Amino acid sequence: MIKLTIYGRLRKFVGQSTFEIDVESPRQAFSFLIHNFDGVSDHIKEQEYCVMAGKVRITEDLLDLQTESDIKIIPVVHGEILPFVVSLIGKGITAAISSGIITKALTII
Repeated sequence: MIKLTIYGRLRKFVGQSTFEIDVESPRQAFSFLIHNFDGVSDHIKEQEYCVMAGKVRITEDLLDLQTESDIKIIPVVHGEILPFVVSLIGKGITAAISSGIITKALTII
């Protein structure tokens, strides 16, 4: 079990900021949100996030990183400079919903 913490508009949309979930990767954390909250996939694809697993910034290459660390999904404020800022792509979210997992959901900006 890990602690998933979400912030900003996503937290407001979902109505809760923390979850204790049984996942092993950031990809599975996104899948949890998409499959448990109606409309969250549309909401996510219109936002930009920095995803952290412990102290590791998650890039597209690290979506399947097996981790026991807590995962945070943090909105990016425009104008803020972060080395590994991620943005969810609509196609990836659609594929995630139909296949049950997120595929190609993150792109480095």
